[in-house]
Amino acid sequence: MGLHFNGVIFVDIETSGLNEGKNEIIQIAAIHGPTKDNYEQKIKFDERNADSKALELNHYTKEAWENALPQEQALKEFSSFCKRHTSIEKISKRGRPWYTAALSGYNINFDVKFLKYAYQKYEIFIPFDYRVYDVYEMAKWMYPDRRSYKLTDIAKFLGVYDENAHDAFADVRMTMVIAIEMMRQLALAGIPIPSWAKKSDGEDIKEVKESPTNKED
Repeated sequence: MGLHFNGVIFVDIETSGLNEGKNEIIQIAAIHGPTKDNYEQKIKFDERNADSKALELNHYTKEAWENALPQEQALKEFSSFCKRHTSIEKISKRGRPWYTAALSGYNINFDVKFLKYAYQKYEIFIPFDYRVYDVYEMAKWMYPDRRSYKLTDIAKFLGVYDENAHDAFADVRMTMVIAIEMMRQLALAGIPIPSWAKKSDGEDIKEVKESPTNKED
């Protein structure tokens, strides 16, 4: 039996450094848990403000980023992806319902920090809820004796490591598989599964396509 997540979008970004005010998002990847619909896009950035170590870590080359999109366009595309998979109902001041997306990731506060800064910079409506679900924190709770909680180390521990680590799509796929495996272990132990995940007879997360679809509305 597989597991899927109630409307959650798993997301991972790569950046040109650690400072959201100086550095930029250089790649976004996302997978919608229930449907496995996915999105990936490399993004143009100002190399003058980039950290060379971050670019090396993220496998940056001019050739690989040849077809990268401008920041604003990529953000709007990601918004369209989120809008296709909204799962949280909100009520406006006028009493009307509207919907937003739920995000999950590994140490996701880092990703959200950059995403929010970029959306505010370009004055684009933020397409996801302020509440996020951190697979990193779940790993710390489930495996308190691990020496390292790096994504790659937890992936190796669970046998789901991807050699393309630090590529956003590879990382988000690993994150989702880690989450699925932890949910499976919880189910086997009879421990209640968190409210944002549930049992499903759907396909296993590991069957997510190796390459993204980049489908747009």
